[in-house]
Amino acid sequence: MSGLEFTDDAAKQLEKLYLTMDVAAQRLETIRHLNLSTGESVLDVGCGPGFLCESMAEIVGRGGTVVGIDISADLIARCNRRKASTWISYETGDATRLKQSDSSFDVVVCTQVAEYVADVDRVLSEAFRVLKPNGQFIRNFVSNKKDVSSNDVIEWHRELERLNESGRYFFSTNRYIFKASKSS
Repeated sequence: MSGLEFTDDAAKQLEKLYLTMDVAAQRLETIRHLNLSTGESVLDVGCGPGFLCESMAEIVGRGGTVVGIDISADLIARCNRRKASTWISYETGDATRLKQSDSSFDVVVCTQVAEYVADVDRVLSEAFRVLKPNGQFIRNFVSNKKDVSSNDVIEWHRELERLNESGRYFFSTNRYIFKASKSS
């Protein structure tokens, strides 16, 4: 990742932003697209203040697991102070070098991260590496169980980047949710 560092004050400001109606509505839309089930394991790459993790943990319940990672130790410290469920864990981590094992999550979510990393393809590769076969990935990032193949998503992203660089398309992921799945 870019090595972003947040002071505790900056983390507080980001937390405030993520509680605004607009961002809360985006979070609800992401949850709707995820269609999570009780007992699923979920990884939130770039979890920020952890609000999406908290919402997902309510759905997957005690039989599930939610892991949030973020490059910012200050954000992770705030997440850990606030966490209400034992089936949520948070850790400092790099989206381009995930520590998690291959094929270990039913769902991988990556929202509002692409604009902060230099190597988005590597983030996509890592997300699909830790995703179980037939798992779901959502990017704003999310992957779903039966949608687009990982190769299609990567190629589609590269095409948008090429169009953006040539000035023919403005590429921003802040308001869109893209779903893909890892084939078995």
